[in-house]
Amino acid sequence: KLLVVRQDKSVVPALARMVRTHPDPRARAHALWTLEGLAAADAPLVRAALNDPDPLVRENTIRVAESLLKAGDVSLIPALLAMGKDADPKVVIQAIGTAKRMNFPEWNAWAETTIAASTSEGVRQIGTRLTAVGQNQGNAFTRAEQAVLKRGEAIYRELCFACHGNDGKGMAQLGTTPGATLGPPLAGSRTVNGHPDGPALVLLHGLAGPVNGKPYEAQMVPMNSNPDDWIAAAASYVRNNFGNRAGFVTADDVKRLRAANAARTEPWTEAELRAKLPEPLLSTRDWKLTASSGGDGCTAATDGKVGTRWDTRTPQIPGQWFQIEFPGAVRIAGLRLDASRSPDDFPRGYKVQMSDDGRSWGDAVAQGRGNGAVMEIPIAPATARFLRITQTGSASGNYWSIHELQVYAAK
Repeated sequence: KLLVVRQDKSVVPALARMVRTHPDPRARAHALWTLEGLAAADAPLVRAALNDPDPLVRENTIRVAESLLKAGDVSLIPALLAMGKDADPKVVIQAIGTAKRMNFPEWNAWAETTIAASTSEGVRQIGTRLTAVGQNQGNAFTRAEQAVLKRGEAIYRELCFACHGNDGKGMAQLGTTPGATLGPPLAGSRTVNGHPDGPALVLLHGLAGPVNGKPYEAQMVPMNSNPDDWIAAAASYVRNNFGNRAGFVTADDVKRLRAANAARTEPWTEAELRAKLPEPLLSTRDWKLTASSGGDGCTAATDGKVGTRWDTRTPQIPGQWFQIEFPGAVRIAGLRLDASRSPDDFPRGYKVQMSDDGRSWGDAVAQGRGNGAVMEIPIAPATARFLRITQTGSASGNYWSIHELQVYAAK
């Protein structure tokens, strides 16, 4: 990572030799990605690596080739299409994914022929999904969100993969205990998937020490020399990839955190982050859930299962509401509304109110327009026993659905 951050081109010849001659395939793949981050992976090296004896290297080489394609080197297309005949299913699937992502001429017809000729069940199942119209994850995001994710992906592939791996599960650490990784996994990470301030603070100031009780050789360095929208894009990308499902981090979020922690000069420890960040409240049977309609399905919004949902059972109109009565007063710092399994069913507008008795409601502690399938709603910490979310917009063709409602408790 530091080689890429410093753009140290003096190591390019040594890295190129590693790609061609190092005995460990993981080292060859790692060297190739580092060259990509240095903008030093050229077509001859990519062609050579496509013929590597190890499928891990071939698979990663196809992804590295995308950078050259984006720079205009279409001469690689025939070699990449030839990877559709590779003996390893993962390599074939990657070739199909790259052909689709880079929009090769007639890629869909080529992919269908490749899938039909394959004896791999994995190629047939995954390849069919890749070629299906309208089934890509991006359809759950607005155009603006897709642009943020695209920028975040570029940042991740330039810098973050070196420690966290291409799949977000951590880059394998060579010559150590099997399963050891240079950096902690981002897939399923509590910090990544929790309150949106968490990943932004880590990117701004870095992270030192053990994570989940496990030490890592590569410590997270501060990235606060980058602008707010850069930090926001990187954080949003990891929160919406690798199996993660969380709301976007905005540039305004980063600006607020940067100002509030301007005096900080040391990386965070995991314990410091836990002490600082709002924690999700675990719903219990003592929570009394009611709604303007569909009340018998309210518990599906807090059952911890994204596959279930509460919904209004009628199209969105202003005045629909969902309410929680807690067993006692709770100090609340934010909400997450997750409608990712019904991505068009997010509230078109909302206001959040609190009450001590369920009858007298104060002014809205948060309000705004709905902005996507997973919405993070920050709230200035306030204490109440009742919480009500009111839907204030209209959508004639969509219910208001909540697959999971997360309440954050203030520290």
